[in-house]
Order: sequence, then structure tokens, then C-alpha cells
Amino acid sequence: MFVSVALFSQDMSLGIFYVASCLFLFAWGGGLPLMMGAVAEVDITDRVTSLRPVLAFAGMGIGPALVGFSPGGQDLFQRVLLTTSFLVAIALALFCLAQVGRRFMLRH
Repeated sequence: MFVSVALFSQDMSLGIFYVASCLFLFAWGGGLPLMMGAVAEVDITDRVTSLRPVLAFAGMGIGPALVGFSPGGQDLFQRVLLTTSFLVAIALALFCLAQVGRRFMLRH
């Protein structure tokens, strides 16, 4: 997904736009079930698991809104890439914390 977002730029050709769009849809459609399965494995309370569909679609609105809050000195596509990278880093950190918490709960 990162590669597809990185391909988007202000001066891209129609072919690059087509490839980037196809890669994004492939990564989203193919990756979402895998991500949901990974979340279900580490969610010992099933609270997040029950909210996965809502959270996935809420992110489609929150992500673009956060791009609007980023500094305006860069072009739009670079702001999207930076915001996406930041949100992915936060998601990975939360996932790692959940994994550590799961292992701790299983030991005790």
C-alpha cells in the first residue's frame, strides 16, 4: 500500500495513476482481511475485533481529514504520503503493544 501511495504525485501520467490505483485497491482489498485476522489474534477481549469494520471505514474519513491539518508548504501528494506513514507507524506501535500485552496475559 505504501508503494501505491508513493506513486501518486502531482505530475504523474495517466499510466502511473492507473498502476498506483490498481496497487492501492489490490493492497486494500487483499490486505484488509489479513490485517483483521492479525488484530483478532492479539485482541484478547474481542472489543477491537467487534469494531474492526467500523474502524476500517472510519479511517477512510479520518485519514484525509488529518492530511488537511498537515503543514501546507508541501504538495498534496507528499502530505498524503507523510500522513499515511505516520498513521502506519502508530498502528504498528499499537499492534506491537497489543502483542506484548497478549503474551503477558497468557503467561499469567
